Amino acid sequence: IHTSNDRFFLSWQIGLGIAYLNKVFDMNTNYDDLAISAHWNAHINLGINSTFKITDRIELTLGIRGMHYSNGKLKSPNYGLNVMTANVGLSYRFTGKQKKINPTVPAPLKKYNTEIIYSAGMTTISAYEKGNFFISSLCADLIKPVTNKHSFGAGFDVFYNHSLPEELMIGGANHVTSIDNFYSGIHLMYEITYYRIIMTIQIGSYLYSRYYGLFTPYDRVGLKYKITPHFIGNLTLKTHWAVAEYIEWGIGYKW
Repeated sequence: IHTSNDRFFLSWQIGLGIAYLNKVFDMNTNYDDLAISAHWNAHINLGINSTFKITDRIELTLGIRGMHYSNGKLKSPNYGLNVMTANVGLSYRFTGKQKKINPTVPAPLKKYNTEIIYSAGMTTISAYEKGNFFISSLCADLIKPVTNKHSFGAGFDVFYNHSLPEELMIGGANHVTSIDNFYSGIHLMYEITYYRIIMTIQIGSYLYSRYYGLFTPYDRVGLKYKITPHFIGNLTLKTHWAVAEYIEWGIGYKW
């Protein structure tokens, strides 16, 4: 976002990567650290930046950034580590005035896209309950491109989590059946496309879940990759209020 005279710019950034943290949960020596239990973690980075042009050569920059570290609950505990930062600075351009380029941009797609993605992964219950449990999801989305980069959409999810019956029994449930492994929900989504890479953010609510309860919110953030015009690779982190449930590794079909 920028003003007509290009004196003010506002932009935002999304970054996904890997982080190594040296201090983690240990049942004997570091049992108070419930945020992180694995050295290697996913790193999600969200930021908003603004630039004010004081002169053609001098700019004032302001920004805020949030960083989240999580192992996707491959090990427990894993509440995640969240860090907020702010920055302010001055920049000076030694060369002359920047040239503004106006590239020819093709018209945005007007049709809706439909896609179905199946994903799977592993999760844990707690540091005191050993073992990993299979978890998967089937997602159907209807997506409307607004520009060549930006899209909005909505979708329906069906989840399977093999750990939920045990979680319910730990919570005191008297009767547990195999149907308690399943739960479903709907979500809204926003996506940014850059060539073959798609960055997706989703906010949803459960329609059925004995364990999580009706209308409990859930979130996704991650990447999709266009393998072909129809097939999509999927790598997303599913969370509940920034507490990870599992990392979704999937494949999808789009038409």
